[in-house]
Amino acid sequence: MDVNHYGAVLDVETTGFSPYRDEIIELSIDLFSFDPNSARILSVVDSYCGQREPATPMSADAEAVHGLSIQHLIGKRLDDSAIRSLLVRSEFVIAHNASFDRGFVLPLFSDFASTPWMCSMRDIDWRAEGCESLRLGDLLRYFAINCSQLHRANLDTAGVLALLTRTSQDARPFFAQVLDKLPQRKIEAAATGADWVEHIRTKKQAALERCAPVAEPCDCVGDSVAGAKTTGDFLTSPPPRISFDSKTFVLTGTFGYGQKRHCQAAIQGAGGRCEDTVTLRTDYLVVGERGDKSWAHGFYGNKIEKARQLARAGAAIAIVSEEHWVREMQEKAKFAARH
Repeated sequence: MDVNHYGAVLDVETTGFSPYRDEIIELSIDLFSFDPNSARILSVVDSYCGQREPATPMSADAEAVHGLSIQHLIGKRLDDSAIRSLLVRSEFVIAHNASFDRGFVLPLFSDFASTPWMCSMRDIDWRAEGCESLRLGDLLRYFAINCSQLHRANLDTAGVLALLTRTSQDARPFFAQVLDKLPQRKIEAAATGADWVEHIRTKKQAALERCAPVAEPCDCVGDSVAGAKTTGDFLTSPPPRISFDSKTFVLTGTFGYGQKRHCQAAIQGAGGRCEDTVTLRTDYLVVGERGDKSWAHGFYGNKIEKARQLARAGAAIAIVSEEHWVREMQEKAKFAARH
């Protein structure tokens, strides 16, 4: 009879930042044995790392982090049975920024909804150790652990394991702080795990429905759009992934986010640049959620009409809503915080 204790360190790489709209493209899991009394990690007893071809387009920002393109992933599939064989032996799962990884993993493996998830980023008091940043790469460098290459799933799991074995100022392994929180995590997972998975699945379905292709917009008639009464009649559908680095944005309408100068500052802070007029250089035209009074009558102004004309002529320009733009900025910020 196996009386050993096992835990699992897991990491995923994804097509983007949102568990509601994006997908896993790489998953790594290391099963390790440990001594619960000394909080010592004894050895890695089994491992799995695999890739999968997604149906979701790859975010340029995500690809810049992990370096995996769709071409790398064609025909790839995860070995679900191998992953389950490791998860079923583990008392808990540890991930660096566990809420991110958990949101992608459990919809695929919902039979493990009640498994506790621990976070090596938040369940350890890194600030008490003098660490200014909680990013995995920064923590590894702080503790002089080789991290010449990260942001691939198997390299990140190895990095997390190396961190957990290091000793904190109280002379205990950092893994001890994770184990201290395990009883509460078990209670939380048992009470809310199944509901949480259903919540994620519902949000994913809603996101799919929002992104479903719709009929082509009506043809332009002079300066108006015949029959178009809502922004949905001229927005690019399905909404594209937004890459901010060195991309050109133009704003139109009135924004709930704030004054246009505030919106422009946010774009520039994310790595983009702003211009006042739509040209062939424009990558994204962002439409404020409060629109313009004339839009109710089908008159959309020069910026939207120019963008539509350029798009019809083959230009790589997208017309996106303020809501979509804000969501993409938030997800970029969350992804940057994780890495």
